Amino acid sequence: MHPAQPQEAELNNLISDPSKPHSKRGGPKYIAPYTPSHLKDMIQVLTNLLERYRDDRALAPILVEYIDVVARRSEGPPEDANTVIEEDG
Repeated sequence: MHPAQPQEAELNNLISDPSKPHSKRGGPKYIAPYTPSHLKDMIQVLTNLLERYRDDRALAPILVEYIDVVARRSEGPPEDANTVIEEDG
């Protein structure tokens, strides 16, 4: 006997969409120390995925958001291994 397949609504609740975060985790936000080369490689990989899946209405906007985040990060000052961002509030 096979288990029932999850319904689309159930899957949507399980999938994390960075534009609509629903995490309740707290504490300081850690920013991983990527080199400019790492960031450039991430943009390239994400851009290739966007080209491949540009017609996917669910995935394409998420990839665009990731590309934007990495691009903004690549323009900022480099972080060291212990970079922590304290959130207000």
